Amino acid sequence: MPSPCPRTILVAVDGSVYSERAFNWYADKFRQDKDQVVFVHVYESPITPPPTFANCMSIPPREEWELMLGKAERKAVEILNNYERKCKEIELPFKTIYAYGPIGHVICTAGKEQKAECIILGSRGLGTIRRTILGSVCDYVTQHMNVPVLMVPSADNR
Repeated sequence: MPSPCPRTILVAVDGSVYSERAFNWYADKFRQDKDQVVFVHVYESPITPPPTFANCMSIPPREEWELMLGKAERKAVEILNNYERKCKEIELPFKTIYAYGPIGHVICTAGKEQKAECIILGSRGLGTIRRTILGSVCDYVTQHMNVPVLMVPSADNR
């Protein structure tokens, strides 16, 4: 059924099979004709290692941190390029965003800024205890957004 008006769907991606499955589920089962997808990739800022004699003699911590940050940014671009190719193949309008920071917070901020009508996330399928201890991006986004949050379970959860 054709969509009466365009929807903005935010899909969080991290290069995992779980986010790949979430996007494939969206494309196969949820997509409507006038949708625009916003892909968000979040990477956490690398932690600057404490200075030691060894790294004081070679690469200063700030330079090492910048190298790690550059590597994370290149990985983000690589992940988003993969989804760019997929969208072009199926003629799906898209935007890409990558940023670093707390994952749930960045996803929520992007969702609000892009006026997303739905957020789609892949789930690793952590058990209740592990999810309680470790926290869950899905839980965070669900609690902090006022739009539907669609969590696509891992294939192992069938």
